[in-house]
Amino acid sequence: KYEICSLVDGSAILKKESEVPHLFIIDKQIPGVDGLELCRFIKTSDINKRVPVMILSASHHILEQGAEAGANFIIEKPFCLEHLSEQIALCIEEKREYLNPVAL
Repeated sequence: KYEICSLVDGSAILKKESEVPHLFIIDKQIPGVDGLELCRFIKTSDINKRVPVMILSASHHILEQGAEAGANFIIEKPFCLEHLSEQIALCIEEKREYLNPVAL
């Protein structure tokens, strides 16, 4: 259903060496840079700023921290895969509507 590109850390994004996706799904705890810092970078990047960002985390206060970082969606761990799948579908659909609002 979806084409997925998995990165070990955020370095390719920070170096602007990754393709522009339809959605970023970022765990708060990733090697190298904090997922919230990566979200902030994405949301201020000319290339990626319009791409929705979903943050996944079991950290306390992630709802507030994710919102402050500019995340469009925040999912607290633990979560069921069905919920994650539904949220991804919503993100992708909203992105399509944003890019082409007249499409049905």
